[in-house]
Amino acid sequence: MRIAVYATRTSEKWECYLSLDMRVDLQWWYGVKRSTDEKAGSGVLVLLSTQVPLGWAVSIQERFRSLQDMDQWGKSDWQKYLYQNLSSFLLHEPEGSRSQWSVLFKEIQMLDGSYANYSIVNRNEDEDWGLLMQQAELLIQCMAGRALLAGEVEALLAEVSGDTGDWRSAAQLGILLGRLRLEAGLAQPAPRSAPGWLRRRAMAPRCRRCGSEARSRTACA
Repeated sequence: MRIAVYATRTSEKWECYLSLDMRVDLQWWYGVKRSTDEKAGSGVLVLLSTQVPLGWAVSIQERFRSLQDMDQWGKSDWQKYLYQNLSSFLLHEPEGSRSQWSVLFKEIQMLDGSYANYSIVNRNEDEDWGLLMQQAELLIQCMAGRALLAGEVEALLAEVSGDTGDWRSAAQLGILLGRLRLEAGLAQPAPRSAPGWLRRRAMAPRCRRCGSEARSRTACA
């Protein structure tokens, strides 16, 4: 799975978010959030990329730290920041396939409220948002206490409501509300104090659900 990664300036600091559907995020930050929260910020949003592999995107978010200098950063500064965060992943990719990931560093866009208003101008905002909120509530209830893959989410919603709908949009709203989490399927364990082959085994990625060691992985896992 590939997702979008962006940074936005709130009234207090820069924050990093992951997105399954950027349309939801734009409406959240430039519509709902701005009209209801005085801490919504300046409206500056930096779209780093729309197609970062999930595992890489989660790592970017976990490592993200707000810097005062970010207020003055331009496109080239954000490109450099993204490259620094992804370079270790690229080095582990087969040499022949590294060039395909260069597109990640060419997508950076610095957005403001005018762009967001243009992107959602033709939508019935109140009606769409109310329906999306209902879908998000259903998804949140269905996923309570569960850790599911994308296909499992679709199957669960089909069983409950008979229609999966645009579940990614609903899931993204749940994430913005702080009631759902988006995580990579594989986790890198913390280093352990062990010699030789034991240390190497401890550092192997493991499944977040069952804890089993991954024999191999793709960039999107």
